[in-house]
Amino acid sequence: MTQPDPAPPADLAPYAGLYVMSFLALDVAAGDGVLLAKMPGVPDGYEMHLSPAGEHAFRAGSGPLRGATVTFTLPEGDRAATALQIGPYTLGRAAALPDDALRLVPPPPPGTGADDEARSAAFDALMAQIAAGGAEIPYTLDYPLHEFLQYVTASDRYLFHGSNNTAIDEFVPVRRSVEMGDPTGRGNQAGVYATDDALWALFYAVVDRERLRGGMRNMAVVFHDGAGNPLHLYAFSLHHESLAAAPWTEGALYILPRDPFGQQSVAPGALTAEWVSLEPVRPLARLRVAPQQFPFLEHVQAHDDSALLRVGDLRRQWLASVQHAVSAPDRLTLTLDWDEETAAAVAAYVELQRGYMPAARYDLRPEGEEAQLIISGPPAYLHVLASSTGVKEERDNHA
Repeated sequence: MTQPDPAPPADLAPYAGLYVMSFLALDVAAGDGVLLAKMPGVPDGYEMHLSPAGEHAFRAGSGPLRGATVTFTLPEGDRAATALQIGPYTLGRAAALPDDALRLVPPPPPGTGADDEARSAAFDALMAQIAAGGAEIPYTLDYPLHEFLQYVTASDRYLFHGSNNTAIDEFVPVRRSVEMGDPTGRGNQAGVYATDDALWALFYAVVDRERLRGGMRNMAVVFHDGAGNPLHLYAFSLHHESLAAAPWTEGALYILPRDPFGQQSVAPGALTAEWVSLEPVRPLARLRVAPQQFPFLEHVQAHDDSALLRVGDLRRQWLASVQHAVSAPDRLTLTLDWDEETAAAVAAYVELQRGYMPAARYDLRPEGEEAQLIISGPPAYLHVLASSTGVKEERDNHA
C-alpha cells in the first residue's frame, strides 16, 4: 500500500532563509505547503519545489536536486533552522550572500526566425558527421557555435569533454587535477570525466590551465518552471589574479559516446551533469574552439584563492623532504626527512587542507630524523601527491 505524503508542517517559516557552504548558496522561501529553493541568479518561477518527506525533511521535485532529500537542523526551542543537509553537504544559515558566491546566468537564447528549418537541417547534418565518427570536424556553419552546442546537448545523445590538448585519440582513466571541497570522492576518481552539457565542457577547452593560479569554480545546472520546462544555467569563477590575466586559449571540444560512462549524483537520488568512465574512451569527433566562441567570457566571476595558494606553497615545502613513496590502492605512504621546519609545514598544510579535501585522512608517525606520513583519500588526490614528490614511486599491490 502506498504511504500518503506527510502533511506539511503547520509553519514553514522556520526553514526559510539563506544557507551557504563556501561559494555555494541556496535561498529557501516558504510557499503554499512547500518550500521554494533557488540559487543566486535563478529567475522567479524556476524555484525547486521541496515537499514534506518527514520530520524537518523535504524532497526536491524539480531542479538540480530533483529526487534528493533536504533535511533541516532545527534545534529544540529554536525558531529557525540553523543548517540544511543535502547528502554529505551541509549548508549553514547565513545573514548575507557572500561576495564570492556563484551566481548563475543563462546562455544566449538560440536563434529563432524564418530560417529555423534551415538551421535545424544544418545542425542535423553536422550531428550526422559526429555519428559517423571522425578525428576532427570543422565548424563552418553561419550560426554561432553556442547555438549548435545547445542543440546537440538537447538531443541527449552524446557526452562532451573540453581540453587544451587538441590531439587526444583516446582518453584514459586518470585524473591529474583535484576537485576541492568534495566530501564524497566522486569528483576525484581516476576516471575519464565528461558532461552531458556541451557549453559547460566548452569552458574547459578555452581556459588555459597552465596559466591559472588558484582553483576554478564552475557549475552547470538545470531548473524548471511550473510546466516542467528546463532552464540551463551556468556559473564560472577564477582566482582574481588569473582572471585579470585573461587566461584564454584555443582548445578542443571532444564528443564522446555515452557508453561506458555512468552519471554522477550530488546526493542520493539527484543526478548531476557530470559523468565518469573507469575505462578508456575513444572520442567520436572533436571540434576546434576559440575563446570568442565561449558565450560567458563577460560573465566569469572573480574570487580570492589566497588560502588555497598557501596550501600549495606548504605542500611544495614539505614534499621537498620526501625520500621514499609507496602507493597502494587506498593510501600513499611517504617517508620524509624530519625537522622542525618540515613538521611545521606538514601541520599547517593538514590543518588548511581539511577544508579543501575533507575526504582525506592523515596519519603522521615521526621517529627521530625521519617520519612516515600515511595519507588516505580520493585516488586523484593521492595520484597528484605521489607524482609531485620527485622520487621514484613504489607500488604496494598487497596492501
